[in-house]
Amino acid sequence: MFAVLVSSGLIAVLVRPIWTGIIAFALSGLAMLMGWDVTIGSCILVLIYILIAIFYTVSVAKEMTQRIKFSVSPISEGQAILTIALILLVCGSLYFGYSEYIKEEGFSIPEFYIEKLMEQMEKRVGEELPTSQRRLAIAELREELNKMINNFTERIKSYEKFIPIAISLGLFMPLVTITRLLFWIPTGILSIIFQMLKAMGITKIVSETKEVQRLVIS
Repeated sequence: MFAVLVSSGLIAVLVRPIWTGIIAFALSGLAMLMGWDVTIGSCILVLIYILIAIFYTVSVAKEMTQRIKFSVSPISEGQAILTIALILLVCGSLYFGYSEYIKEEGFSIPEFYIEKLMEQMEKRVGEELPTSQRRLAIAELREELNKMINNFTERIKSYEKFIPIAISLGLFMPLVTITRLLFWIPTGILSIIFQMLKAMGITKIVSETKEVQRLVIS
């Protein structure tokens, strides 16, 4: 996600004319769509991303032209809404992928988590029971755990179509919180990249004379 934010910042600042940057975002959205099943939901999600990316590109470019000195502040300010769009794509990708999996395979608890739970329970049994009783107790424990899991999956079967959206919505806010805490990373990387490009002579700072209009008392 941070790589996309960094590349988006580079496109918004350096790629001119603006429409070439807009085309780049549109192509990236289409590439994402090709990785999913083309449905109304996935098309809407990608369209939202493209529109937000276009708004981000135009607003950053406009803010850059209005500033007296070059700064990455407009990029940082504009990336908030672009980050939301990327999180929507991540959650949407999870939703579409898991929905397809449930349609084909049905809901099941991953074997990895079952084994981890069983290891913890076996450890506790091993600490509390003598060796002679341990093997039988563990076998009975495994049998009971399998029964509980099977009963749970049977009960939830009629609601399994709602599981993907519940997981996606549950993931959305934690991702928003994490990206806000780490928001300085892409901006800092962009600052370093711009300094490197300037030092290597690929880019340069130019001074321009502009006419401005102000309202004054006559």
